Amino acid sequence: MTLFKALRQLVSLLLVLVLAPELAWRLTTAAQHEYVAVQYPGIPLPNSYRSSLWMPLLGIQTQQQRLEQLERQSQQQLERQSSPLLVGQSADKNSVERHMVAGRCVTPESLPVAQPKQQQVFRWVDEQGKIHFGDRPDASDRQQPVDDLSARYRSQRKLELHVTLPDGPDAGLEADIQREGELVYRVVATLLPARYVRPVLINMTVFTDAVGYQAQRRSDNVGEQAAGYYHFEKNRIYLQRQYQREATLALVRHEMTHALSMAMVGTLPVWLGEGLAEYTEQLDYQMSAAKVVLSERLLVSLRQQTPLPLSQYLLLQPESFYQQGSRHYRQALALVFFLNSSQEGKVVLERAYEAVIDSPCQTAAVNATLAFYPGGLAGLETAFGHWLADGPHLPQSY
Repeated sequence: MTLFKALRQLVSLLLVLVLAPELAWRLTTAAQHEYVAVQYPGIPLPNSYRSSLWMPLLGIQTQQQRLEQLERQSQQQLERQSSPLLVGQSADKNSVERHMVAGRCVTPESLPVAQPKQQQVFRWVDEQGKIHFGDRPDASDRQQPVDDLSARYRSQRKLELHVTLPDGPDAGLEADIQREGELVYRVVATLLPARYVRPVLINMTVFTDAVGYQAQRRSDNVGEQAAGYYHFEKNRIYLQRQYQREATLALVRHEMTHALSMAMVGTLPVWLGEGLAEYTEQLDYQMSAAKVVLSERLLVSLRQQTPLPLSQYLLLQPESFYQQGSRHYRQALALVFFLNSSQEGKVVLERAYEAVIDSPCQTAAVNATLAFYPGGLAGLETAFGHWLADGPHLPQSY
């Protein structure tokens, strides 16, 4: 009897030891999970809070985790086979952002970005008193008053995004892409000087079939590791659909930012263009509210790898920037986030965008605007370093 009691107590203790960490894992947030992963890198943890805490410890993988492992292995193979000049990896995601390096000077006037079509919208009431909307009134109702609402709808329509899915329809994905496009347009329009914001038409092709995407990439002479790129001469974004839906949408946000910034102000210096695109890639939103959050993992990696002095970093040519893609991307994101976190930083960024318009593709002219930060470039360097170390790293809302 005593042995049975002892065994029961032992089983109860084991259940507590197993269930208590699992319950704690389920009740904490994704951000807290990320913090634990950064602080204790030796502990195997699941990639999702929806997965059991014990699965990686037991060597068990979910189907999603197996797909992610295959994706990482495939990407590593591509990177070993690729030229280093085009490598540019997102700081927090695998295979999210790798795109074409633009080697030409682009101004808004040189882009084939058309204004959204001037669609006619009418409103009228038929003989039964029923209200109708359409691009032209029904001939049988011509005797009724007709309201031309075209101008009102044109003033509301800022982005026209045409999405093509050559490997088969996916209404859910297309709706998500349209939503992401509207979000990115809203944020980019907020960040850029208001007088340069204009309606934009952009085309996008999203391949599910890797063979089709690779054929398109090769025909456009784009590097092998590119999961997405914006072809400004065609005014079209080409993307390779990712295993994870969020990875695909992050890629959409990144490339949409490149397309929109080129359409409105032109080619940005590599640190500013990639920093802005990485910034919008971090966007998250609920309902109509959007925010950009710097992850704890990104901040830890920035502190562990000392950023280049700005006097060197700002002078990096695209080839040098992309050779150490992850490190330079992280610094670009952090710098844009930092400048957007204060009024004096926002003033500097607005001057930088103005310089892009006034002196197209003159990186030195854009970089010179950073001297308008209080204390000049040295003051910016010092403030940026203190901010990286001590914060505050508050979310930025739109």
